[in-house]
Amino acid sequence: MNLHIDIEINEPYSIENGLPLHFYYYSFSEEGWTLKETDSMRDAFFSLKGWFVVKFSEEQVISFPDRCCKVIYKLVRSLFPNMKFLEDFNTNEDLIPVKCWSIIDCINLERQNYREKYLKLDVKHRKVELNETFQSYVKEHEQYLNISN
Repeated sequence: MNLHIDIEINEPYSIENGLPLHFYYYSFSEEGWTLKETDSMRDAFFSLKGWFVVKFSEEQVISFPDRCCKVIYKLVRSLFPNMKFLEDFNTNEDLIPVKCWSIIDCINLERQNYREKYLKLDVKHRKVELNETFQSYVKEHEQYLNISN
């Protein structure tokens, strides 16, 4: 068996500084507007090398680890249907998909201390406003962003 799986756990913003991390954006090319994720180049790299890319939100992994295992189990089982497996995850409920966040979603989730709640962390309120740090972030990532100051 020669199987490579890139398992990613995404979060909407950094706990440390509140800046958005994983989000979708629109990109314009000769073919027109397309929806992309900030990780799309990395995903394409792994896919071109024959890897399967499986993404979970951090909240899914924290709240439903068995359901996340079932996703991976189903992927491997679909690739190797005749292989015997030690545990059958069919008794677990299916994982409910989570859509990729927009940058606005990431900012709103940060303002609600969303990650801190399900991670059960002390909330040290950060405000991500268009301050110098965020301004430099926007400038650095403007190809991904469709917002104005």
